[in-house]
Amino acid sequence: MKSPTGSPLPPIDVELILEGSYPYITGGVSSWTHSLVEAMPDISFGITHIAARKEDARQIKYKLPANIKFVQNIYLYDYIFLKEKGRLSFEDRKLIFGSLNKFHQREQAFALSSYASMIRKLIEKPFLKRIFHSREAFSLILSLYKKHAPRTSFLDFFWIWRFMHLPLVQLLQARLPETAICHTISTGFAGFFGCLHKLNAGTPLILTEHGIYTKERNIEIAQADWVPREAHPEHLIRADQGAFKRLWLDFFHTLGLWTYQLSDQITTLYEGNRALQIAFGAKPDKCMIIPNGIDLARFCNLRPAHSPDPDALRVGFIGRVVPIKDVKTFLQAAKIVSLSCPKASFHIIGPFEEDPDYMEQIKEMVEILNLNSKMIFYGRQNVLEHYPKLDIIVLTSLSEGQPMVLLEAMAAGIPCVATDVGSCRELLEGVEGEDKDRGACGIVTSLRSPSQTAAAILSICRNPKLFADMAANGKKRVHTFYEEKTIIRRYRDLYEKFLNPKKAKTPGKA
Repeated sequence: MKSPTGSPLPPIDVELILEGSYPYITGGVSSWTHSLVEAMPDISFGITHIAARKEDARQIKYKLPANIKFVQNIYLYDYIFLKEKGRLSFEDRKLIFGSLNKFHQREQAFALSSYASMIRKLIEKPFLKRIFHSREAFSLILSLYKKHAPRTSFLDFFWIWRFMHLPLVQLLQARLPETAICHTISTGFAGFFGCLHKLNAGTPLILTEHGIYTKERNIEIAQADWVPREAHPEHLIRADQGAFKRLWLDFFHTLGLWTYQLSDQITTLYEGNRALQIAFGAKPDKCMIIPNGIDLARFCNLRPAHSPDPDALRVGFIGRVVPIKDVKTFLQAAKIVSLSCPKASFHIIGPFEEDPDYMEQIKEMVEILNLNSKMIFYGRQNVLEHYPKLDIIVLTSLSEGQPMVLLEAMAAGIPCVATDVGSCRELLEGVEGEDKDRGACGIVTSLRSPSQTAAAILSICRNPKLFADMAANGKKRVHTFYEEKTIIRRYRDLYEKFLNPKKAKTPGKA
């Protein structure tokens, strides 16, 4: 399809739709995306990357494989309004604003097919400015205000509504590449863009979620200080507290529901995520588990099989220095360990430029805890050079999907300590049956518990038999369930199901 804002993009087999990740941000999702594309050189890919603003997509952090034919950037808050010609007919106005009103209904079930004609109309004719600058738009906002937040500030409600919908306008104006398959790596805005393909041209839509977007937005919005606080008479505060946050929660829930209902296939990393997808509106028969996989040859011979020196432990933290990784708990645990092992060293390996304010807090905390001589910050590194030098890997995250760092450490024969988030317990302790009987390859701790984290580090490293058993169990578990070649084959089968439906296999089960 020809772009309203530029020249046509080349036709491709698979369009990967990502929000705030590859190829501009490193991390688990980006590494997974890069490996997926590299492993299928015969399939052509295009990248549609969605960012808040242009400054969020400045520098590509990966060497792009030759089978990536384009990278398209969509900036949600760098507004572009196209020149509009002609007038909206009465039927067009009724269709567009009636559909927008339905979009904001809080009922769980609604007919997505009723939006198809609106989507086609908005893509076909650039009447998007009318959503904001018309009598119908103001009437719609006023009616939604009276229904959902009548005791709040109308001015705040008005600007929240605009701020909420302008990203959708940006997506509606973006290029829809000619692609055989859309593969979105989240719901939310990326999922909405996949839905546009589906509603406009019936393009097969695959959804893969590493973390559950709706859940993550629920947590973010509940803790957000950027959502205006409602100002009420004192006796009304309890009744209406959170009306604006409720608007945002409903908005992202609706986007998620669209993506779940329009997707032809839904994948995620582990059973807990699958259960959440179903709870948020996905149909069970569409959902399947495809875990992360790693290239075993790169990791399995990195480290000799011997126990660490309990008096000079080398403790590693591999990940971004950002709040969601809870580096502060790692620092506090390091202080506790250092009191028992004065020669212990602590190695933080990963980028620290993403959140400069948080990095400053971490530096101050290192000073306060008197860890300067024991804490080493490496920044972005080739982790293969560091695994052989580490005795134990620690993950203190507040939220995770299926962390690649744990899989890599397991393959290298390094026991792990991780918080009970995402699939960490499943990775370290195994799933029910034969996998769980194999034994643990690490210890799971509570969130924000420096004492538990420190105790787990010390118990593993002071017990040579436990250390050796965990190292061996991790290697066996990765070889059995998480080999990259097997995982990539399942995604290839999934693509072939839509690229060559008559010849395709049914994707295998984990």
